[in-house]
Amino acid sequence: MAWIRLPREIAFGYGTINHLAEMDMKRVAVICGGASTTRLAEERILPLLKGSGKEAELMPGVRPEPPMRQVVEFKERLLEFEPDWILGFGGGSAIDLAKSAWVFYEQPELPVEEKIKEWGTGPIHTLPPIRRKARLVAIETTSGTGTAVTRGSVIIDEVGKKKYPVRSYDIVPDVAIYDPEVCLAMPPHITANTGMDALTHAIEAYVSTQDNAPAEWLALRAIQYVFRYLPRAYANPVDREAREKMHEANLMAAIAFSNASLGITHAHAHSLGGHYRMPHGLANAVMLPYVIDFNIPAAEAKYAEIARFIGLGGLRDADLAAGLITEVLRLEKLVGIPGLKDALGDDLDDFLTNLDSVAKDAFDDPTVATNPRKVSSPADTKAIYQNALQGRLIHG
Repeated sequence: MAWIRLPREIAFGYGTINHLAEMDMKRVAVICGGASTTRLAEERILPLLKGSGKEAELMPGVRPEPPMRQVVEFKERLLEFEPDWILGFGGGSAIDLAKSAWVFYEQPELPVEEKIKEWGTGPIHTLPPIRRKARLVAIETTSGTGTAVTRGSVIIDEVGKKKYPVRSYDIVPDVAIYDPEVCLAMPPHITANTGMDALTHAIEAYVSTQDNAPAEWLALRAIQYVFRYLPRAYANPVDREAREKMHEANLMAAIAFSNASLGITHAHAHSLGGHYRMPHGLANAVMLPYVIDFNIPAAEAKYAEIARFIGLGGLRDADLAAGLITEVLRLEKLVGIPGLKDALGDDLDDFLTNLDSVAKDAFDDPTVATNPRKVSSPADTKAIYQNALQGRLIHG
């Protein structure tokens, strides 16, 4: 059975951040990340909240690729402040952390590490009751993660060097605000990484084994927008139309994958992030062409449909699917995405030494289940890493 599950409210467009002033809130905890996002929250979010009579406390400091210990830390901060609304403000890390900390604020007696590992493994989970103390609003300041409308919260086990993608429709935010204005200051490399994240979400949703026609239509339009507008947003960060269209692509791709699921580009990216803290969008970008190449024997017709939709020429599905790989690589070159070897940098030697462990973690990732081509063993995921490392393609 297919469905589309969404936040209760999604506000989209320039100026929609002002919706915060109209919301019925009393005490708002604003969870955000580093210095630039914190400064933006101080300049834009806190004045809106306090100016409309709400109490607000800024809770900065979320690390990129947030670890389990930060879930505990922010749970304690929430318990001390006792908000009736939690606002996740930033990229995927800040909002993912806000989701998980929210769950344990609602259920503080639950063991964090044990439950993150349980909920981050296997099928989509139903969580213990939440929304008894607070609700969640999310505002994305990047155009790629889509976490403001999704069921996911990815947390790292630093000791085990593994990412746990907690998946539950219970943690879909109540309200999502997509205001492109907050993306105008995004630097080019983050624009590129997060834009490629959105592209990966859309392509993987389109070829997922979960049949979901509405999600597929959203995915196709998102793919079209990324190819058309990401180079513009990368070249000119204050191109307002490009920023708006990339935020639309982010939103559409996120709705698509949250309801149709993902594939093994994400499995490989999660393992790279867990072992080497590689930014998630970058990890997806360096693996995407090689996963398409692996999947073509099982999904050639679907990739050909994508190629036709974005205007690539060719009569045979095989040529169109191969052309899609070429087009992805062309886009990545335009926006400065390196290959896997350069993305690993100083971690290359460790990667080569521990490739079997990295590949095993990719194979164990829950996104493997909805990949269009069956992944039989860690040998398959290892081979894809090796192809990416060498820039080796069968169909491209």
